[in-house]
Amino acid sequence: MANSADENVPPDPEKKKYFKVQANHTAPLGSKYTKDDIKNRKETSLKRKRWEEHDQRVSTEKIKRSNILHHTISGTLLQQESGTLLTSRSLVFEQREATCARLFSRNCLVDVASSDVKYPVSRFARDPWSGNLLVAINTASCFNLLVSSSGQTGESVHVSISRLFNPSDPRPVTQYVVDAATTFCYPGSIVWCSAACPSSTESIFAAGKSNDLLLVTGIESSWNIRAFKMSPCADVMAVEWLAPQVVMTGLKNSLVRLYDLRSRDTASRLQHPHGVYKIRKVDDCRIVVAGAQKNLHMYDLRFTPNIISEYPQPNKPTHTWTKPYLSFPDYANDLISHDELDISPELGLLACGSQSNRIQLFSLSTGKLVMPPPLFPSSLSSIPTPQQAPTSSSLPNHSQGVIESGNSTCRDVPITHIQYADRIRCLRFENLDAFPTVNGGISAGTPSLLVSAGSTVEEWRM
Repeated sequence: MANSADENVPPDPEKKKYFKVQANHTAPLGSKYTKDDIKNRKETSLKRKRWEEHDQRVSTEKIKRSNILHHTISGTLLQQESGTLLTSRSLVFEQREATCARLFSRNCLVDVASSDVKYPVSRFARDPWSGNLLVAINTASCFNLLVSSSGQTGESVHVSISRLFNPSDPRPVTQYVVDAATTFCYPGSIVWCSAACPSSTESIFAAGKSNDLLLVTGIESSWNIRAFKMSPCADVMAVEWLAPQVVMTGLKNSLVRLYDLRSRDTASRLQHPHGVYKIRKVDDCRIVVAGAQKNLHMYDLRFTPNIISEYPQPNKPTHTWTKPYLSFPDYANDLISHDELDISPELGLLACGSQSNRIQLFSLSTGKLVMPPPLFPSSLSSIPTPQQAPTSSSLPNHSQGVIESGNSTCRDVPITHIQYADRIRCLRFENLDAFPTVNGGISAGTPSLLVSAGSTVEEWRM
């Protein structure tokens, strides 16, 4: 029998001999039979054995994929029926946006013609506290009922600001009028745009007045006005809040500048191909900019160039602009007033008016024009009117896929196929999660699109 000392003598499979295991400190350099070397070889052999057993178990127990699933036609059909067909993310977004555009249903909220008002609706907004719709009526080409003129010539106007009624606020409803320092003289100075701060704790308005940015802050029972010069020679045509402390301004010389309320500093962030008329925020990093010459682009503020000209000249051929993140090539609106443009990040859609008095929907993921077909082909040739029963008479322009505004209340007619009799003046996406169901709202908490054209304000709700 072998003694106990022979158990520590391992064999050498190469030379078929036995060697004694030596301690690490006594073994010569490069020895293959130290204690650590033997230990490492045992662990490596054990791991290799476990991997071989695992591979053998997987090969015998795993269900093999049928060869028919690899077929070009049969395999795709089976995956599509089972819901396992892999599709690109952009294709999923595009299909979702087209579906949302088809599911809008129509409802009339306001019709000022019934109140013997002869002027069209200019702007509208919804009160976040009561859910009521506030409507501004355009009485002429240059004045609104919300702006009172100080003289018959209209050379000077006074802007009045009123606090909206909050049912939970015990303070009485009081109108606060901006002081005489906020009188704007036309045509030397004019307010082009305004936007309310998204903060729920502060009452701040940003307005573009010629080449200045105005910040109107509500303090108790008064208003504080501050003016900051954005450019010495370019008007501020658009304002938008990127955050409660950051305001974006779009200038007529194609610059988009950011103003920080905390540091009171400005910075040029990007250059548009032409003058900027509208800015809309998509998220914390992406914005949509609309401007002259039918330019509509989406920019990512994280990837903009550091070198930007402080005095760009967009009308010259040497003008350079920031490379956009996404372009909308089918955008064809060249009006200075871009209130007929809004976005819905929730639906992934951009809505805007067109010169043909139709609503255009664009995809925020691809930039393509969303033009869904009607659910039923017959809906383009037979549309019931609100007062009459359905008839089979054909519409004069059904071959182009356009339905006149007063002749459509069917759900199977997409919003993009409706042609309004008057110009679309204002578009607003809204989600009534925080608002009660008022003014004809069908159900709270679903996305909707409000449109003003002529004397009416209509709601397109999903």
